Amino acid sequence: MAPEAENRAQLGEAGAAAPVAPFDDSPRGRTLKAMVEVIAHGGYHDATVDRVLERARVGWEEFMRLFGDLDGCFIATLEGGFELAAAQATEAIADLPRDAAIEAVFEPALRAVLECAAANPGLTNLCLVEAPALGLRALDARETGLQRFVDLLVERSGAANRTDGGAPPSLAAEMVVGGIHEVMQRKARAGELSELPGIAAELRQLWLPALRET
Repeated sequence: MAPEAENRAQLGEAGAAAPVAPFDDSPRGRTLKAMVEVIAHGGYHDATVDRVLERARVGWEEFMRLFGDLDGCFIATLEGGFELAAAQATEAIADLPRDAAIEAVFEPALRAVLECAAANPGLTNLCLVEAPALGLRALDARETGLQRFVDLLVERSGAANRTDGGAPPSLAAEMVVGGIHEVMQRKARAGELSELPGIAAELRQLWLPALRET
């Protein structure tokens, strides 16, 4: 097995472990996990419906009803990855008051996202590295996923604690989310996703001022 294929196999094993919605044990959840495994082993261009079905233990008719085609399954998996990360970020700040300072919101949300990415490398690789292979449809889905985090920062930034009386504008939040996404993407391409939680403090230091000062 070539080193790249071997690395993808390892990603597939690790990335199929998320046991929560949308990656639960329902036919849809099993199929999404199977897509992660198939992509991790051979990349998007080597994926087939038959390979996904074999791993998911789902029939062809059920697959077509759920996704329509292989691309539809890939997009659903991509969307599920961002949904999973956003849910964990939201949970990390669930106990904070609505007027919490941006520092209180940003740090736990960032750490939750980084830990989610590191814990699910196959899924993270699909979302950050393989998505461009599907073209604009996947890129649009990824932009929609990133917007979840922009909205989270804007909505939970703590307007009462800001001198201007308002939340940071979307442009600042987009810049922060985009910058962190680029770092994560580079780590994914380099096979260094396990390092993400360890750089949480550095990323906080780099990007928090952008949210404070706008």
